[in-house]
Amino acid sequence: MPARLILALMLFAVAATAAEMPLDSVLARPGKYDHQRVTVSGFARVDGESFVLYRDAAAAKRLDRHALSVAQRQGKPLHDQLNNRWVTATGIIDANAHGLWGFLCELLLEEAHAVRHQ
Repeated sequence: MPARLILALMLFAVAATAAEMPLDSVLARPGKYDHQRVTVSGFARVDGESFVLYRDAAAAKRLDRHALSVAQRQGKPLHDQLNNRWVTATGIIDANAHGLWGFLCELLLEEAHAVRHQ
């Protein structure tokens, strides 16, 4: 494989990765991350086609508004198996969308999976 092609593929892979951000940083300044691909971790509360990432289980229990609404793409599988679990989610931040319950911003989900909380 030519060296230029390898270099181009490596640059594309770096550009396509999502920066891992603390959930609190995204929530503190949603406009700073607007239209950016990020990876965040939090405690998920899943309800049908939507879910919310909270800073911890206690915040999820009290339905704290200081949380991130996660919008799943239509036609994609639901994420019921992530309910009440620690989750890492990757997607695009929309600082102007607030989900059904008026959260600070929304993440248009690309992928999500359960993780062990540290």
